[in-house]
Amino acid sequence: MLSKRNDIGKESLILTISQFIVLGINMVNVMLLSRVRTLEEYGTYSQVIMVCTLIVNFLSAGFAQCINYFLGKSDTEEEKTRFIKSYYTIVSGVSLAGGVLTLMALPVIQSYFGNDGIRSLWFVLLLYPFSHILNSGIDRFFIAYKKAKGLLVLRVTYSVIILSEVLLAIVLDMSFYEYMVMFTLIEVIHALLDFLWIRIITGVLPLGYAKGALRMILGFAIPMAFASAISTINTEMDKLIVGGLVSTGTMAIYTNAAKELPVTIISTSISSVTMPHMVRRVQQKEMPQAARLWSKSIILSAYVMMFFICVLFVFAPQVIRVLYSEKYVSGANVFRVYTLVLLFRITYYGMALNAMGKTKTILLSSVLTMVINLILDLALYWLLGIIGPAIATLVSVAVMNMCQLILTKRLMKVRFTDIYPVKELLRILLLNAAMGAVFFGAQQGLFRVCSYDQTVLTIALGVVWMIVYAIAVRKPVLRLWKELNA
Repeated sequence: MLSKRNDIGKESLILTISQFIVLGINMVNVMLLSRVRTLEEYGTYSQVIMVCTLIVNFLSAGFAQCINYFLGKSDTEEEKTRFIKSYYTIVSGVSLAGGVLTLMALPVIQSYFGNDGIRSLWFVLLLYPFSHILNSGIDRFFIAYKKAKGLLVLRVTYSVIILSEVLLAIVLDMSFYEYMVMFTLIEVIHALLDFLWIRIITGVLPLGYAKGALRMILGFAIPMAFASAISTINTEMDKLIVGGLVSTGTMAIYTNAAKELPVTIISTSISSVTMPHMVRRVQQKEMPQAARLWSKSIILSAYVMMFFICVLFVFAPQVIRVLYSEKYVSGANVFRVYTLVLLFRITYYGMALNAMGKTKTILLSSVLTMVINLILDLALYWLLGIIGPAIATLVSVAVMNMCQLILTKRLMKVRFTDIYPVKELLRILLLNAAMGAVFFGAQQGLFRVCSYDQTVLTIALGVVWMIVYAIAVRKPVLRLWKELNA
């Protein structure tokens, strides 16, 4: 049974803890793969996964958003049961179609990247989209049914299995092809187990179909799918363009440098838990309360995320050495630009539009920014070189999010600052920027006078920075925490 209790802070904490654990394990995976695979192998892996991710985001995002919307507005268990059965029947068909379509695109993908090695990984193109589309909504069911602790266990277990897979490949000295076979098999098993988890979480066997469900679900999901696809293309377009213009080895460096480190797990956790409460308030026409709730969740997310953003920006070369090894350090400036993109990930900017069912509005704003991004990507690449597309991504993401906020303000009939607390965000950003300048100066000073390893010195400074910052923001964070749980 869905609970009405407003445990936003508590559930966000559980989700964030689980995702931090998963983040740590996944970063170890990336570190190992970056070191044990050649630039060509890692570049091929990046190209295949990037294409699959685009397909997955296009076909799955709209359906995943359906879960929050339809479960949030359902008044009876019978309505929820009809939705769950129909949802999984439809998504199962879409996941199969997604895998087949991706495989059919193999000749185009291989030709675009100029990489013959992609052909041997045809099974990844077929099965990875299938497994991830099917798996895309499971987290939201855990959250909707107040099973955050169960989600923590599931995420950590899955990540440990993936880490064990990488370690096993290293110990057995597996070839790149053998590793990808094992990787794909585990992904498929993980997805098929979703039917079991849904049965356990909701008490509903996710097989069946309710009359009218296809039109209802697709009517909501299709605009969201296009909007999400366009948003993903906006983020990934620079990689697509760079991938078609440079060597596979350079593509590997750019891909890791342009990887948005998952500090967004903080905002994602808070947004995921806030969303059902937003839907209820919007459905009850309580717009001021909905705006106030969203604004507080944004401030809480900013306190944590802006700290990590500044640390990553200031210590970029050392972060890259730790995560990916020395051979990727040449991408430090691209890494810094992508770190700034995280400033526009502190919340889900389409949250209120989603809660109001304005999926076509989200789609239109996404189309506008995609056009801007495409033009900027091409122009800035020729003007600035490889860093140009990264800057284009930063600009286009900022434009899209601001457009969605302006549209939200008009539809909710509230002030812009009611939903987006500009003064508080600027104050938090300036605090972090000032501390970043101080610790950057301290780092450079230590590098000149100390003979210790620079990475060790940087980690020590990062720990001191975190302690000082935690003390500085402790009171406002605790106050927000109590207000969100009130």
